[in-house]
Amino acid sequence: MLKRFIQFLQTFVVRAVAIVILIAAFQYVFNAESRARHESLRGELERMQGENRKLVDEIEYLRLQVGAIKTDERYLEKMARQEFGMIKKDEQIYRFIPSSTH
Repeated sequence: MLKRFIQFLQTFVVRAVAIVILIAAFQYVFNAESRARHESLRGELERMQGENRKLVDEIEYLRLQVGAIKTDERYLEKMARQEFGMIKKDEQIYRFIPSSTH
């Protein structure tokens, strides 16, 4: 009976060590790829977070601009002139074209 128990322990230890070695090898092989993928995703996340911050800032700027257009007639006129080239009925536009110096 003791002989069987010792044989069982030896077999068990050999199998346990083999399983641990297989798990360690599996982790070594696949963990390297996982780390590389993780770093790649982390970089992409940081880039997207930076882009998101820029978009949030742009949205806030546009909100302020909309508010100014709704409440400030001078700002509205300025934007109409700059963005759309609009003029009043009694105004004329003069364009000065630089002469070429060849």
